[in-house]
Amino acid sequence: MLIFSCKKDKIDFDDELVESVEVFASNGGRCDWNKNTNRIVYDAEISDHWDVMVCNADQSDLTNLTNDMIGQTIDGQLIESWQYKGQPAFDETGQYILFQVQNEHASADPVAEEHLSLGVNNDLWFMTADGSIKQKITDNAAGMSVLHPKFSHDGSKIMWAEKYDDNEAASIFGSWRIKIADVLINNDSISVNSVNTFQPCGERWYETHAFSADDNLIYFSSNYQTDFKASDLFEYNLSTGELNNITSSPSEWEEMYNVNPANSNEYSFISSRFFEWSNSFGWGTLRTELYIYRNGEAHQITYYNQLRKKNNKKLTKSHYFIGDHCWSPDGKTILAILASAKIGATNTDLLRINLK
Repeated sequence: MLIFSCKKDKIDFDDELVESVEVFASNGGRCDWNKNTNRIVYDAEISDHWDVMVCNADQSDLTNLTNDMIGQTIDGQLIESWQYKGQPAFDETGQYILFQVQNEHASADPVAEEHLSLGVNNDLWFMTADGSIKQKITDNAAGMSVLHPKFSHDGSKIMWAEKYDDNEAASIFGSWRIKIADVLINNDSISVNSVNTFQPCGERWYETHAFSADDNLIYFSSNYQTDFKASDLFEYNLSTGELNNITSSPSEWEEMYNVNPANSNEYSFISSRFFEWSNSFGWGTLRTELYIYRNGEAHQITYYNQLRKKNNKKLTKSHYFIGDHCWSPDGKTILAILASAKIGATNTDLLRINLK
């Protein structure tokens, strides 16, 4: 494995909290690490499209779960070779996976908003963890989206974010809502019932992140109470309707809430708080780093965007964006996507961040 070192005359992480950083998968994307099976699922760019990969924690038994979909008609949709498949998430047992697939409305040469991280012209799908059975769940109209599907811990529900309108007054991404549905899995087939819609922040943008351990709370990002193009992290009680703004940072971008499975009082998230982001200059100017909330305060653990750790005024020419990430079952490792962009060229790697 490649160890990141002093390529910018500095280290790229906080050496008081991080032991080392390695490239887990070149061109890797969103990931999930199952605590029951210790298997890792992630998406990766392969031959100009994205597929869902699964492997053991040591990277053995690496398998492409979705390449065999090409040319098949599944639940009425013909899967073309160029259609992206990704954004996977395990259920608690590790037997099943939710994921996204571009639908028939997507472009053969996908535009930016059709990439899996934004979800336009995508649908929600289900499959067994070995990829042998796949099933389409949603059927979105042209221009609409699904994003970040998650299972509840007891396996009785699934949650995802859904774009349903292009209203620019709601957010730069249009109007979104949270969907939560009851599910029953029988003979490796999923039945979806009682789909409920939530908009705790009104007509805004939403990105779903997780259920709490008891499944009574959900965690998500939204642009509620923020400057235009900014985002906060929220906690919402499904029983009482109580909404809690976790980050309350109106001019910063906060996203990707993940609880440490070995310590429920500790969570990770991404943020732009290390620099003054002029979001009026456009979405492409955003930079993020990975943070851990521990012992009552947030600790920045990556420093890809800064030329010096203690000087956030001097930034790298490339823009770095830490995005989707997940914890190992023992809470000692984080897998995270790192995207870098410079003069229109974008590269992604799935990093393995080994904590002290």
